[in-house]
Amino acid sequence: MEIQEIAERLLWPIWRGMPDGYKRKYARTVWAQFEDQVRSSAYTSSLSRFVENICRRLQVDWANASDAASAAGFLEMPAPEARDVLNTLRSEATAAVLLVRLKNEERKADYQAKQEARRKEEEQANADVLV
Repeated sequence: MEIQEIAERLLWPIWRGMPDGYKRKYARTVWAQFEDQVRSSAYTSSLSRFVENICRRLQVDWANASDAASAAGFLEMPAPEARDVLNTLRSEATAAVLLVRLKNEERKADYQAKQEARRKEEEQANADVLV
């Protein structure tokens, strides 16, 4: 399994489930903490234990049912593939977390663009009312 798929289908939902307060409190170090937790939690024999460990350590509360289902899909993986995923998370945690971080930046940029468009629409509507 490719690291990009692991990042998108397993780590992204975990990131989204982390409390916003935690992310704000540790804003300067949250990505390093996330990477460290990914790597250290991957030192186990099963993906279910990995998910259990990292969710407990990072206080993850699934953002929605889709995220929980995405992560749960990994838990049904055959043992040889699961070992490969865990080995990838151990050896390439930095790259996997970087992919999650890039996805998060894209999400934030999309949100900001939508907010800007909404603000411009409101300004236009207010200007039309004044005319």
